[in-house]
Amino acid sequence: MKNLKLKNVNLDYKTEIEEFIKNLKVIFEDYWKIKNEINTSVKLSLSISVDNRDNSKISKFEKILADTDLIYDFYILRFNNKENIYKIIFNGSPDYFLKIMSDKNYEFNTQNQLWILK
Repeated sequence: MKNLKLKNVNLDYKTEIEEFIKNLKVIFEDYWKIKNEINTSVKLSLSISVDNRDNSKISKFEKILADTDLIYDFYILRFNNKENIYKIIFNGSPDYFLKIMSDKNYEFNTQNQLWILK
């Protein structure tokens, strides 16, 4: 982040106040950009298990995956009478994937390499 030095501002001068606000805006925007930087060249491979007894849950989950910008690809890797195992290629970090899914009311058990949709 830039090391902008903010000087004391005389509140009697409108131009000094405006310059101070402009400098603060630059500082906050730079900080926000650093915190929200996404490296789309990274392709994270996730394996997620979804209970297959609820077809509407599966359909909704697949629609969310299809509509999420940073998901490069997803497919069913394997399935049995209890679960579908999805392979998801995500252009971002695991934490960012979890945040996106949490915003859409999806939570996962991430204790193992195979994450389980709750």
